[in-house]
Amino acid sequence: MARAKNRRTAPLAPARVLAAGLCLFVVAGCGSGSDPHAVGLLAERSGAEGTNSAPSDLVKAHGTHTYKTASVASRQTGTYQESGPPYPPVKATRRAQIVNGESSPFSTAIIWPVRNGWEASDHRRITGVWAGVAGDDSSVGRFVVLRQNYIRDTQSVDTVDVPGAGALKITHAPLGKGPVQSRAQSGGRFRFNSRQGVTGTLSLTDDAVTVNP
Repeated sequence: MARAKNRRTAPLAPARVLAAGLCLFVVAGCGSGSDPHAVGLLAERSGAEGTNSAPSDLVKAHGTHTYKTASVASRQTGTYQESGPPYPPVKATRRAQIVNGESSPFSTAIIWPVRNGWEASDHRRITGVWAGVAGDDSSVGRFVVLRQNYIRDTQSVDTVDVPGAGALKITHAPLGKGPVQSRAQSGGRFRFNSRQGVTGTLSLTDDAVTVNP
């Protein structure tokens, strides 16, 4: 078995965006009972085919895959106010689930097209995984893992490449509600296949891929 080693990790600037009506992930719909306090990874679906749209309040730093979000929004009034961590746990959570869709909150230079993704959150943090292909090389399969800690007000992004695989797709992942929503974010294992017939496993323990022989 071979392990993918081409990893790039960049911590994100302090980030806590609270805005009702926007989707938590671009590949997921908004729940009618969503708590705006939990909406931390914002992305709007692009209207143009073949493009990903980063949120308007995210500023991408090319070359470092770093994003910076806007200031904190008041839950009571919807207006913006300055505040600082630590923050209290959020009320709303998202079950661990595979989400279909071709968009992500990242530039198409980072990942495009996206074949599917996965998300889970508990009261303290949220993790999203997007599976697809490197935006600058269609032969390189790519995972992008985005994590946000609600309490500490931090985000991080990790990309994991599988050279020669083509576009990746998650086929099996941790699913459901309860303890899995927390455990899978730090130790989940995801089986995948690719356009070129490559199969393997992504582990969130160390954000590394093991490719089957």
